[in-house]
Amino acid sequence: ERNGEMSVLQFASRAVRKADLLFTGPGVILVLGNGLALAADAWGGWSGLHRNAWISLALGLFAASGVVWVAFLLRYQSAMGELSNAGVGPDGGLPIEFFEVLHKWYVWGTVATVLPLVSLYLMVVKPTLWS
Repeated sequence: ERNGEMSVLQFASRAVRKADLLFTGPGVILVLGNGLALAADAWGGWSGLHRNAWISLALGLFAASGVVWVAFLLRYQSAMGELSNAGVGPDGGLPIEFFEVLHKWYVWGTVATVLPLVSLYLMVVKPTLWS
């Protein structure tokens, strides 16, 4: 974004979308499936997951991250791809709408990154929340 080169921004938009679809989506499914299986094994089956508030909260945060990814990030990535291919703005660069969507993508991308980090913290620390 800082260098303002349209070809770099177009390439980055396509590359991020492809990487997300190839790696993030399948990775989330594998991490979630493995995490659920390990947690159920360690905490007394599937019912044990609900008896430990930190597990439920951690899973909820992980799921919320996925919702953010599907609801916002994929849509913004698609919009950035379309806007980067639509043509140039008045200054010869990308249209201002591209940068507006990019900045929204930054915000929601941060949210989608922080949520699983908090989930990871809960899984490692296993705090006593409420019982």
